[in-house]
Amino acid sequence: MRKPPKATPPKPTPPKPTPPKPALPPTVTIGDQTLESEALIGEVEAHLDTLLEQELAEDASFETYEQKLLKLVHEIARRKLEKKLQTVADGFARRLAIDHTNDWHGLREDTVATYRRHCPGVVTYHSLIGALRVRRYTYRECGRHGATHVPLELAAGLIERMTPALARSLALGYAHMPLRTCEELLIAAGMRPPSRSTLDRAARDLGAYAVACNPEIEPVVRANEVVPAQTRLIAVGLDRVAVPMRHGEELAGVAAYSADIRRSRPKPKQRAALKGAVQWRMDYVATVALLDDEKNLLESRKYRLPGDADIATIVERVVADVRHVLTQRPVEVAVIQDGAPELWSAIAAGLAREPLVPRWTEVLDWYHLNEHLSQCLDVCATPVEREPLRRRWHQRLLETKRGASHVLRSLRGKLRALDAVSADELTVQIGYIERHQHRMAYDEYQRRQVPIGSGVTEGACKSVVNVRAKRSGQRWSQRGLTAVLHLRAVHESNRFDGFWSFFARRYRAKHIVPLGLDAANEH
Repeated sequence: MRKPPKATPPKPTPPKPTPPKPALPPTVTIGDQTLESEALIGEVEAHLDTLLEQELAEDASFETYEQKLLKLVHEIARRKLEKKLQTVADGFARRLAIDHTNDWHGLREDTVATYRRHCPGVVTYHSLIGALRVRRYTYRECGRHGATHVPLELAAGLIERMTPALARSLALGYAHMPLRTCEELLIAAGMRPPSRSTLDRAARDLGAYAVACNPEIEPVVRANEVVPAQTRLIAVGLDRVAVPMRHGEELAGVAAYSADIRRSRPKPKQRAALKGAVQWRMDYVATVALLDDEKNLLESRKYRLPGDADIATIVERVVADVRHVLTQRPVEVAVIQDGAPELWSAIAAGLAREPLVPRWTEVLDWYHLNEHLSQCLDVCATPVEREPLRRRWHQRLLETKRGASHVLRSLRGKLRALDAVSADELTVQIGYIERHQHRMAYDEYQRRQVPIGSGVTEGACKSVVNVRAKRSGQRWSQRGLTAVLHLRAVHESNRFDGFWSFFARRYRAKHIVPLGLDAANEH
């Protein structure tokens, strides 16, 4: 019997050739932007290579190569900025209508004025990469004794004779560090900032104007903020912190927060008038913290006010934050701070005027209470009794419903065994606990996940004031301190970007419209 032939497997069919993908246009990525300009970038690189060959030796190190390259690129950019400003300055007609809607110098509100060309001049503006010398005209408002302004600055958004990039960098640097350090960091990064005296003058003027227009900008920034969905509690706190003032300026806080601060640059004082001991003044610090179910901090707002100014000013800003949160999420409000009676009176009066806050929880800061308990132990307890008695008080306060009453009974029982001087000292501490007894229900606060410590407010005293204004040897004029701490408080509240976007607009005119010549209106 013949075997059937073996079946031969089919030959595999070769895969179809894949058509080539169309070539993508050449792109160049700069920062977050992608530019389809590879050929132009290549030409620029070729010219830079030619310049570098002329500037560098063949055996130059990479460090030298980097420095020369940055210097060349920055010089090219500086010249382009200078030419751009000159082009803008040359493009203005002899008569202009300028829209003051943004109130860019704090002088007008919602008005359009007509200006005529006034005086020519060559002015130096400052940028991150060097000075920009520009020929431009000032323009005077038509009519007798009209105001004089510079359309170039209003059109380009120049801020205190600085480009917007330098002004923003200076504001951030001034909020974080002394200007000497800020200047050193800019130079180390390859920038060419103006002199330190120019930086100092510009930073103070910029910060002073930020303070002056804050009442208009802060509500707008606040209105654009979205409350985190996890927010469960608003924790509010007021405190006071010492600041070192220059001799003779410890009582200038009210003037520093007036509306005229933008146009009130003080005359330089004689060096002899600045000598004298440091004058310490107690300024106000306030915080509004948003917490979740686990008492984790989500966001915080921080404010500072001169000690001799009206405390209601800072309370109004705190209440405005509380109102903004409650309009989005009906959450609980708690006030957590130390026992200073004027602080409790101020915050209670502010919250009582707010219809959205029918009730709030008042908490005496646990750590301040513990300091007073330590003073009690210094008077009425022996070294052996001290720690056991403290632990018993803590256990009653934190775990029982009427812990404060137990501590008061214990302290009153100690009075009988004390001499007159010690009894008087202990009586003072008993009075402190009695006044704040209704703010010491710590067992209830812990069940409701309400914090018992004012850590956010204490931290604001350090992060806003101490870190910036209490370095070794520092003493402040009121104008400089107000300017720097306002910028720092804005930054520490995570509001700097929003604040700056509205603040920079005030240095720009909304519209600058050329007008035809009219000889009758020239004077």
